[in-house]
Amino acid sequence: MRIFIRLVTLLVLFQPVLVAQKVNITIVKGTVTDAATKLPISFATVSVPGLPLGQQTDENGHYAIKTDKPITMIKAIALGYRTQEILVRTGKTQEIDITLLDESRQLGEIVIKPEKYRNKNNPAVELIKRVIDNRDKNHIEEMSAYHDEQYEKLFFGLTNLKSEMKNRKMLKGIRFLLDNTDTSKVEGMAVIPVFLQENIMDFYSQSDPKKWKKLVKASKSVRFPGFIDHDGFNKSLQYLYEEIDIYDNYITLLTDKFLSPIANNAPLFYRYYPQDTTVENGRKVVRLEFYPRNKFDMLLQGELYIALDSTYPVTRINFTINPNINLNWVNDLDITQNYTFLPNGKCIIVSEDYRIQFGITEKSLGMAAQRYVLHQNPEFNQSIPEGTLQGVSEIVFLPGSTQNDTTYWATKRPTPLTQAENYTYTHMDSLQRTSFFKVVSKSLYILVGAYAPAGRWLEIGPINSFYAFNDVEGTRFRFGGRTSTNFSDRYRLEGYAAYGLKDQQWKYRIKGTFALPGSTFNKFPYNLLRVSYVNDVIIPGQNFQGVGSNLGNSFVRGINDKFFLNKKLNLEYEREFENHFSFQTGLVQQDFKPLGALSFIPAEGGEPVFNPVSASGAYLQLRYAPGEKNYQGTNGRVLVDFNYVANIRYSKGIKGFLNGQYNYNELTASIYKYTDLPPFGYNFLYIEAGAIFGKVPYPLLTVHRGNQSYINLPFSYNLMNFMEFISDRYITVMTEHYFNGLIFNKIPLFRRLKFREVCAFKMIYGRVSDINQPKEGSGLYRFPTQPDGSPLSYSLSARPYLEASVGISNILKVLRVDLIRRFNYLDQPNVSQFGIRASAVVTF
Repeated sequence: MRIFIRLVTLLVLFQPVLVAQKVNITIVKGTVTDAATKLPISFATVSVPGLPLGQQTDENGHYAIKTDKPITMIKAIALGYRTQEILVRTGKTQEIDITLLDESRQLGEIVIKPEKYRNKNNPAVELIKRVIDNRDKNHIEEMSAYHDEQYEKLFFGLTNLKSEMKNRKMLKGIRFLLDNTDTSKVEGMAVIPVFLQENIMDFYSQSDPKKWKKLVKASKSVRFPGFIDHDGFNKSLQYLYEEIDIYDNYITLLTDKFLSPIANNAPLFYRYYPQDTTVENGRKVVRLEFYPRNKFDMLLQGELYIALDSTYPVTRINFTINPNINLNWVNDLDITQNYTFLPNGKCIIVSEDYRIQFGITEKSLGMAAQRYVLHQNPEFNQSIPEGTLQGVSEIVFLPGSTQNDTTYWATKRPTPLTQAENYTYTHMDSLQRTSFFKVVSKSLYILVGAYAPAGRWLEIGPINSFYAFNDVEGTRFRFGGRTSTNFSDRYRLEGYAAYGLKDQQWKYRIKGTFALPGSTFNKFPYNLLRVSYVNDVIIPGQNFQGVGSNLGNSFVRGINDKFFLNKKLNLEYEREFENHFSFQTGLVQQDFKPLGALSFIPAEGGEPVFNPVSASGAYLQLRYAPGEKNYQGTNGRVLVDFNYVANIRYSKGIKGFLNGQYNYNELTASIYKYTDLPPFGYNFLYIEAGAIFGKVPYPLLTVHRGNQSYINLPFSYNLMNFMEFISDRYITVMTEHYFNGLIFNKIPLFRRLKFREVCAFKMIYGRVSDINQPKEGSGLYRFPTQPDGSPLSYSLSARPYLEASVGISNILKVLRVDLIRRFNYLDQPNVSQFGIRASAVVTF
């Protein structure tokens, strides 16, 4: 009973409060509609000025706000409409329908200053979220099958060529070229066309499994035979002009990845501002401007046009790169993509225009580039011809695709060329017959490729290896050459002879490469036989990167006197496949004879033995690099893009075969991985592991890759001496991270100098198993020693070797300098805890 009385008392005491709370609750609900069409407006924001209260209207335009705060007004905001403010009654439940008026330039009052920009209750952000939610519905790659026909035009031209330069006497013979200018490529700039290529291709894609292919069925191009490998140049163009798909999370531009403005997490990095609304084909379209939240981040900026219908597709985008970012060589970049609605309601891309202007500075001699694409005859969910998408996703030039007939292009070209473009084909053919072009092209060929033409069938080089020096050979002279592609594209013969003034010994190498029928020796995919014999000095463990083979690598810290005289006969077969799987198999016989500070001393003691160690056997190497892209020129292959490269190699030493002295098995596996992490840069990771099974002397063990040069070598240990560590079991991890100016861009001086930060870490752990320890009675040779008998080479024992570095790259746009620290094994002779290394790196 007492409890009941207390409850009644409490109710009486607090009744005024309860009544007051009931009186002060305000409920406002209703519908937001278009004043002209009377249709509901989805995702409009209805909020209370001055309070953090608001709600988005649903698909039918409904809203409801409930609050115990004293309010007198609500505000309705929607993209493309004039903002409305409506009076409400405090403490009442009321239904208020809101009509919004269309406006050609609206919402100026919600364009907030950058420092006050907020995502919450921002209709522009809400619209972007709707676009993101519907990305898969609008993404062509998510369709079960898609096909269209594409016309592509690729253009390059010279910019900022001064009139005084044009009038120089040496250029008199090419005035016909210099006077042909195009003013439509770069605003306010005359461009001299030097390259033009047109392609007509079929594009196919499917979603499960996700694949695509472009089949070029007609192509016309300016060509420079003998100077530029045309197939390799096509690969380079594909790399420069990566496909731009704004529905992907990342957009690749000039080898860098940028976050798309409609990526999953784009609102965390971009600011969006509505500008105006138009009607296109009966659909209301909102134009948004977007900018980086942080003006120094590697992001884009531009305009998005979004249709306000059920799937919120992008109907147009025009963008450039953030002008404050750390990007080399690019003075101007402008990309436009236009989309259109089909009768079935699908919105697809119809045209792309990609323009870049390169140069050291804005006013210096540079180059303009354009990629223009028209998409025609789209087909959805139609059956794709069997076998079309077999293999990897790539651009394929079909047999017979080269089409130079003028009449053909006059009928097939969907848009006419400019007058300057029309002249490009004939002018560049005429240019190649001038003495000016012949002199310049030969000079560039020598500069870039390091080989000099010596007649029609022979090339001399590599020129940078003609002179070198070391502590064993002294001054070293080398002269070599090879047959050119004019001699044959099926086989190549090459070789060199070298002589050291100190050791007064001749060295040499001969090699033949033979392409099997249906292939060539210098183009993907390889189907080759190679045979070679070499008699030359090597630094143990350094054949991976060729240290000591040219003048640049001759400058080393400490003494460079640890060499083997290596005689090696190798017969090899290599086969590559279209999916970038390949294998190499072969037979090898080689001898190792110690030179300089190295010697073969039996573990039992006694005088040094100078008889060579001989090993013979067979090997098999498997390689897989999906998505790999290479530039394949006449001077070799350059890896320009990849996801990962995996290798595994097995070697079998056979005693008695070709004078081999040892039975053993060797297994090595590695993976090299590239990872983009925009806007935080990109990373390279290399992991390698290996083991040798069987008793062998130290020349056949794994000599880890030290580096005594002053060049930063990515796959070597830059503070490890030559021959310092030996293993027969090991694992190594190396990683480099390039931040692309993420930190330095926020420091004014470094930003002006365009410095970029980089860091690296390298670790190796290994050991020499008991069977290969040079103990008394083992029959092995001692590990190399110093002249005083102290060790020269060591096992890694129980501790891994560790080194790390921090560096500044992009110095003068080409130089990288690293400060490197070695963390352990510091008590060994002739080692340094710190070092500085430099290297040349050219990137965008």
